[in-house]
Amino acid sequence: MTSPTRTILSPTATRITTIIQNTTVISPRTIPARSQLEESISTLQRSCHCLNRQTSLNGSIISTSFQTDEQERVQKKTFTKWVNIYLSLHEPTYYINDLFEDFRDGTKLIALLEVLSGQTLPIERGKKRAHCLSNVDNALKYLESRKIKLVNIRPIDVVDGKPMTILGLIWMLILCYQIEDSSMFDESSKDNRSKAKEALLEWVRKKTSGYYSSSESLRQIDGLDVRDFTSSWRDGLAFNALIHAIRPDLVDLRRVTRMDVRERLENAFDVAEQQLGVPRLIDAEDVDVVKPDEKSIMTYIAQFSRRYPDLPFGSINKEHGELLRWVADARQRLTLILEAPIQDIQAEYKEYVKQQKEFIEKQKQWKAFERKESKSPNFPGEKLKELKDFFDDIALRMNRWRFKLDTNLPGELGQIADWINTAEEVLSRGINFDRLKSSPEENIQRFNQLNEEHAAIFTDKEAMLRTFQRIKRDPSIINKQISYEHLTNLNERLDIIMNASEERGRYLEFEELHWKVQKLFVQLEFFIMELNKKQGDINQTEKLYNEYHRKIYDEKLHINIESLLPELTRRAQHYSQLGKKDDHISREFNAYCENIRKTMKNFNIDLKTKENMLQETINNWKIYHNLYDSLEKWLNEGEHVLRRSSDEKLVSVLK
Repeated sequence: MTSPTRTILSPTATRITTIIQNTTVISPRTIPARSQLEESISTLQRSCHCLNRQTSLNGSIISTSFQTDEQERVQKKTFTKWVNIYLSLHEPTYYINDLFEDFRDGTKLIALLEVLSGQTLPIERGKKRAHCLSNVDNALKYLESRKIKLVNIRPIDVVDGKPMTILGLIWMLILCYQIEDSSMFDESSKDNRSKAKEALLEWVRKKTSGYYSSSESLRQIDGLDVRDFTSSWRDGLAFNALIHAIRPDLVDLRRVTRMDVRERLENAFDVAEQQLGVPRLIDAEDVDVVKPDEKSIMTYIAQFSRRYPDLPFGSINKEHGELLRWVADARQRLTLILEAPIQDIQAEYKEYVKQQKEFIEKQKQWKAFERKESKSPNFPGEKLKELKDFFDDIALRMNRWRFKLDTNLPGELGQIADWINTAEEVLSRGINFDRLKSSPEENIQRFNQLNEEHAAIFTDKEAMLRTFQRIKRDPSIINKQISYEHLTNLNERLDIIMNASEERGRYLEFEELHWKVQKLFVQLEFFIMELNKKQGDINQTEKLYNEYHRKIYDEKLHINIESLLPELTRRAQHYSQLGKKDDHISREFNAYCENIRKTMKNFNIDLKTKENMLQETINNWKIYHNLYDSLEKWLNEGEHVLRRSSDEKLVSVLK
């Protein structure tokens, strides 16, 4: 039994009086009788029992409250560092000191989202509460439009700087934009968060178990078993093992195992920051606790997985894997951009220019890679084709993005941009049939259609150019309705269209007449081949001679060709006079005209010769037939004479 005197004099004595309102401190001198003393002791014991229960309950509340406060402190520090990494990439750069205070006006939240998503969001620069609420609301609506579920996160709570709301919001951004990656837009966001955590943990376990490494050191570490993102990291061994898996030369695991916990943690954080470029989001004192904060450690570890991911599935080598990874990221990013509505067309166009430059650089890298690996017997050809198809797809998506920006321009600018896109589409089509494998008649029909289409689009191109030049000089347009960069791009594309359309027009102009000439030439060439064949009897010869008269004198086949040849030559020269042209085509056109001219000269001589030959042959056949008839008559008469008797012959002579 606890002594009442010891209980009263204990450190909790002052708290007893607040709990037991009717209890008086007992002194032996004031107790008149034993029964009173026993009754007082009994009352005091009951009070102490009540006190012990209350003290235990308070201790639990205090402990839970302390853990919550400590978790909030660590998360705030980690998340603040994470946010500042991305805000430093914004133009202009931003920096926050207090996560709860600096997000209240919404401007830095929007800046963070712009860096993470590559999109431009609307922003209000006012300092009034209404402006702050509007900015935060725009940010949250954007996240909802990306199918990112926000549970119990309201604009008013962010503006009021409520810690749990802001921490929850930042954690959602970390989860979606850093940890989940491609799965972040799935509607089952809760399942994805769980899967993302499991995937990250599995990646760590494989790294630290030597799954991706040939290092025996990783397999020989006692007690290294990463089961979670809390206590498994407390002793610092897992951090060092992860760095060793990425760069074995940076961490001596034998030496690390002999360090104390704090030294081990400091070693990992210092090496990761200085050698691997992984920012130090957490400190040793944040991890060396009974239960480290899970979200802070996941945020830190996710930086490793993003900077040093393993080769994507299906990759052949490191460079191939890097290209595949960039392609996957670019395609996903462009998909989101194409689906999202334009908030600020001028800002988004600047982002387009930035990503277009990146794409061009990656294309150069891909071309160099393709040239190198196409010669390698160890690199599958289908993998090169797959990568080519991916880059073609990205080029298509970039064009669709530009088209989206063009078609959102206002007024006459939008009309000009629409015409430019239509013209570019026609010019990029080329001649989508093999003219050499088609008949002249088919080519004539197709080139007629192409000429009609070309005229319908490009007849008014000079008027379109004049309208654009007028708009370009209007000071109320530049940087108000359209950015200077966008206007310059339209101007450059318009110049290209003017040159390319002129080249295409002259090309089609030549080809249309070329195949008309070719149709006649083929007929003449075939006829001359028939003339050169061995001639038959008089009937066949006369038939051929009549055909000759029909083609040469009635249809005037060779004259028609010769009448078209000067115009064809003019069109060939017209094409050759272009400043920007295909030199091979130019030489081909001129060579064709010269070949037709020379061939027709020979054909004309040959035709005259063939005509004379046919006439002579017919005459010879007539002479032959006349002589044959006379000879046959003489022979018949001679045969008749020979059949007579001697007396008949004598009588015939005497007569």
